[in-house]
Amino acid sequence: IYDLYSWDEVLQEEGDGGKVVVCKRKDSPEESYDYVMKIRSKESLRQQYHEGEFRKSQVRMLNFPPHAGVMPLREVLEDDKFYYIVMDKADGGSLFCSLLSDFQDGALPHSTVRSLIRELLEAVNHVHKQGMLHRDIKPDNLVMQFYNDPHSPTGKAKKVMLIDFDHADPDWSPVSPRKGGSCYGTMRFNAPETFLGEYSAGSDLYSVGTILYLLMCGKMPHKDEMFEHFEYADHSPAARGHWMDQVYLHMKQETIDWECSPWPEEPECRDLCAALLAFEARDRPSSAEAALTHGWLEP
Repeated sequence: IYDLYSWDEVLQEEGDGGKVVVCKRKDSPEESYDYVMKIRSKESLRQQYHEGEFRKSQVRMLNFPPHAGVMPLREVLEDDKFYYIVMDKADGGSLFCSLLSDFQDGALPHSTVRSLIRELLEAVNHVHKQGMLHRDIKPDNLVMQFYNDPHSPTGKAKKVMLIDFDHADPDWSPVSPRKGGSCYGTMRFNAPETFLGEYSAGSDLYSVGTILYLLMCGKMPHKDEMFEHFEYADHSPAARGHWMDQVYLHMKQETIDWECSPWPEEPECRDLCAALLAFEARDRPSSAEAALTHGWLEP
């Protein structure tokens, strides 16, 4: 890999998601570092019993029909120990860094939230229509990309893009859903049923609802302590299964706060968010396409 790429900035050190660097091809005449490379350990993926799905997801993303809300992969390389996933560097930065740059006082206009959620649902709808689930939708997996906009004073505008399909289900079908023994994604953004190994279009929509709640309220719909309280002491299948059952039951008993600001002043947005965050998957919108028809999302 060192014969092909060089890098000068590390965005993320080794961890569950692998190492992430800003890089450039050595054979390119350009001096700028315009790509991001994720380096994933094969051994780590094997320990998680996830290498087969991971590999298939990357192949699918290399051939994915283009969409303005989904970051395409440039190439995926491998050697004996690692996978190297290369994509464009988002020139608008990460979601939160972009928002902090644009709204330095921390006051996020609801019209901006509306646009972000609409764009995110359009991207999720595209992914689902290709027969895939993302299974790890969260702010860390959203970036902002500039595009030409003749109506903008600068001639440019930013659009949200979905990245990181490491946890994706490449063979999802609404006709024959599968129940797995693993819990994918990031627990604070996961739907309740995912702790029972059940994933669907509705579980991705729940994650979108969590992001909507966070952007509107500045806090998560569930307290972090809920997940920390049930941390398991060992990693045996029995211990992990018990922990997942306990988190599911606790989420079932927990009541989401719909009385805090700004919900009393934003009943239409609250209606959408509550639908996305319904405890039962069957009570959420039937699809991302259906969620996009909600009145609050009208331009």
